[in-house]
Order: sequence, then C-alpha cells, then structure tokens
Amino acid sequence: FLCLIFFCLGLTTSTQVISYPTIFECNPPEVTGVCESLSAVLIMSGVAFFPLCYGMILDASGHQIYTVTDHFWAFLILPSTLAISLVLALMVKETNCKPSY
Repeated sequence: FLCLIFFCLGLTTSTQVISYPTIFECNPPEVTGVCESLSAVLIMSGVAFFPLCYGMILDASGHQIYTVTDHFWAFLILPSTLAISLVLALMVKETNCKPSY
C-alpha cells in the first residue's frame, strides 16, 4: 500500500519540473528569469496557503468541535485545485521545443 501511495506522490509532484521548460519556451529571453522566479515562488507558496485555507473553511463551519464532515469539506481544496490545474494544463499549447513568443 505504501508503494502505491509513494508512486502517486511522485507522479503528481514530479510534474512541477515540466513547468520550468514551458515557461522558458513561452516567454522572451528578457523576462525568462523573472518568470521562472515568480513561478517558483507561486509553486512553493501554495504549500503555505493550504493550511490557511483549510483552517478558514473549518472556521466557516461554525462548530466549536470540528466533525469529520467539516474536515471532508475543507479537504476538498486538494481535489479542486487538482482539477483546476488539469484544465489549465490542457490549455497549454505544445511548442515542440521551439520558443513561441
């Protein structure tokens, strides 16, 4: 079971590496460094905002003691962001390793 979990973790987190060549191919050389650093900050800041959003959703439930249902609704942040990222990934054009700017 752990092998399956770690495989899924590696499969979903390794896709972050693909964003850097995509950014390089879709931006002019003058701004590539800024775009790369901005994407790195945004990718890593998502980890910082997840607990904040999770807590805000739990607080919005209005309960003093959180139930399993409250945690279920708060946890839906992950699948919803996964669905959004899948839609955005499907909208990216294939450049065939050629700059598209």
